[in-house]
Amino acid sequence: NIDIKENDVIAVVGENGAGKTTLAKLLARLFEPTSGQIMYNGIDGIKYNEESLYKRISVMFQHFGKYKCTLQENVCLNDQADEMRVQKCLQAANFERKDISKDSLLGTEFGGTDLSGGQWQQVALARANYKNSEIIILDEPTSAIDPIKEKEMLENFREICKGKIGILITHRMSMAKLANRIIVLENGKIIEQGTHEELMNFEGVYWKLYYEQMKWYVR
Repeated sequence: NIDIKENDVIAVVGENGAGKTTLAKLLARLFEPTSGQIMYNGIDGIKYNEESLYKRISVMFQHFGKYKCTLQENVCLNDQADEMRVQKCLQAANFERKDISKDSLLGTEFGGTDLSGGQWQQVALARANYKNSEIIILDEPTSAIDPIKEKEMLENFREICKGKIGILITHRMSMAKLANRIIVLENGKIIEQGTHEELMNFEGVYWKLYYEQMKWYVR
């Protein structure tokens, strides 16, 4: 069982196939549980109107949309455009392209400007933030972003999640350290949870994953 409250920023970690993305889809009610329950404010999720629930949740998956429209339209999509809010969301996602304005067409198919993989990822993160939902779920949100911008983005994410719930699914243990609680999955089960310090002292699966990654950087 897990209990997630307002102002929580949760990191979900585990090896490939552990069930991280499946958990995200269950929390967003894109999958229905085959057993057990997912409760929102003490009420079983299946009793909620789907449209009402979807309005409360933003999700950025690994395979996010790259829409061939303007930068502003990419961020707000069907929501009413608020230029100031679009700009704030792009800043929080650390999107920086001085040659691109809110009205710039993105994508080369119709003569627009192409973005790097990391920049598209930043636009998708801004879109998840623009929705202003109660729960924000990010699935590998910085896989194409350099480590310096990654740290800045995640610090911004903590600010964004004040008064909300933030769930961060990642393979990068350095990102997990920024969460106030870490959940470790293995074979579809929650096997460990706690802060970075607690899990390092426990010397279990999280401890092993952390040191396996650290070997790549410490010689």
